[in-house]
Amino acid sequence: MKTILLAILFAVGSTVFSQQNYKVNTKLSKVEWEGRKIGGSHEGTIQILSGDLLMSGNKINSGLIVIDMKSIEITDIESESSKQKLMDVFESENFFNPEEYPKATLKITGSTELSKTEIEITGTITIKDKSHPIKFRATKVEDENKIVFIGSFEIDRSDYDVSYGSGFFSGLGDTAIKDLFGLEFKLQRQLRTKQEQKIKNIVN
Repeated sequence: MKTILLAILFAVGSTVFSQQNYKVNTKLSKVEWEGRKIGGSHEGTIQILSGDLLMSGNKINSGLIVIDMKSIEITDIESESSKQKLMDVFESENFFNPEEYPKATLKITGSTELSKTEIEITGTITIKDKSHPIKFRATKVEDENKIVFIGSFEIDRSDYDVSYGSGFFSGLGDTAIKDLFGLEFKLQRQLRTKQEQKIKNIVN
């Protein structure tokens, strides 16, 4: 009996702490952006093309999230003409220029477990072929057999050659746009495997 128990504990421990690769569910994951100005803001969504996470336990050891820069949507402007004016800016050469730079990436280089439900992620964001380090916190939410990471962070778009002129939002009545760009994300990894679920039930 003692030998069997030790064998079970060894199997559980080796599986829980070993690294496993997970695909990000791009249909259920989402990224929302917020561009701020003096006196207000504009917001919208952008789609994840693909994502891979190498995890051990609650920690993300490494990963790569690829963003589709051609999928930018504006959700707070109802007027189609005003929305198109803003989209024309986003698609211009001195802004995101998605025709030349169709993808942006978040390369995760590691994480620190702060609690059972929170981790601090470190990595590098690349936009328009310019890369800068990033560090942010994410909350882990478990629901039955899925795991979702929720969090937010800010980037300075001027670091990525995303510039604008004095008349940037003139057609929309905006006069001063802040450099900091807010991003909120909900990242859902693939469903828990039957083996993981079995081990989770044993441990609990």
